[in-house]
Amino acid sequence: MTKLYYLLVLSFIFSCKSQPNTANKNKEKIDEVCNQIMQDFKKQNIADAMNLLKANSRLIGDSNINNLGKQIQQQITDGVFRQYGECLSYEFVMEKRINNFAAKRYYVLRYKLFFLKFAFSLYDTDPKWTITGFKYDQDGSDLF
Repeated sequence: MTKLYYLLVLSFIFSCKSQPNTANKNKEKIDEVCNQIMQDFKKQNIADAMNLLKANSRLIGDSNINNLGKQIQQQITDGVFRQYGECLSYEFVMEKRINNFAAKRYYVLRYKLFFLKFAFSLYDTDPKWTITGFKYDQDGSDLF
């Protein structure tokens, strides 16, 4: 009976220790997705960025992402992106977290003349993290 008790306690301890590790790996995966989306933006591979966003989001919706992709492509060819000059790089700025279930990752896409701020809202939907919001704009005041 004592052996069974110790076996149950040990299995409980090991299962508790493996869950945070799995959660960390899932969080690392969504962080890499955000990095890849930003890399695609830098290369102006908007279709690839939008496909990654679709594959890793739940609440945004495919039609919204498709419309966003068209809008961004137009801004690259005719609009605000073009006014900023050559795209130089993207930089991860910071992440704000609410405990272990929600996060917001901030990036800047650096151009020769200015930068754009990108924000990804992330949520742990168990068993994996997903992108629940995506926004970009010219207002970088909350980054300072």
